[in-house]
Amino acid sequence: MMKNKKLLFFVIIVLLALGGCSEKAQSKEEPKEEPKAPEFYKQTVTLLDKEYVLPVAYKDLEKDGWILVDNDDYELEAGKVIRNRYIRNGAYILDVSFFNPMKDSLPLKETYVATIGAENRTFGSDKASDIKINKGINFATPIETIIEALGDYTKEENAQFITYTFQHDKVSKTEIKLTVENKTIRWIIVESFRI
Repeated sequence: MMKNKKLLFFVIIVLLALGGCSEKAQSKEEPKEEPKAPEFYKQTVTLLDKEYVLPVAYKDLEKDGWILVDNDDYELEAGKVIRNRYIRNGAYILDVSFFNPMKDSLPLKETYVATIGAENRTFGSDKASDIKINKGINFATPIETIIEALGDYTKEENAQFITYTFQHDKVSKTEIKLTVENKTIRWIIVESFRI
């Protein structure tokens, strides 16, 4: 009986020792990588060979020759956006949205441009913009190449345009509008409200 107890005690000690070994073996495994925080999409726009990251302070655009077309004494309330304003640089005109992320109302000239839209057409003295966006996309880029570069999209169609919307994250997107008639890019619109 005593032999059995000794044997049982010896088996328990061996099992405990082996259990400790397996724990050590597990701890020698390579540490698992922590998931990386998502990288937020950076909207870049090149206009007249100058690159900007959205949102861009209007003052930066203004010093490069982009002038607000009308009502530059407008006051924008805190946290608000105003769309469909136009800025011009010579023969080039852009449709923009102004954004005020501050806690107080500010003159429009002291806020940010969060959206830039360029139309591919010449009208009167206006010329189509030389806009280039993320990864060199411009009016001549085939839609298949844009899809490959920008990824997932939604597609809507009406009588005038086929619109591809690339929602990069909650606060930034790219829209490409093709004419239904000849499938050429008519509008490039980029937007980011990330401050």
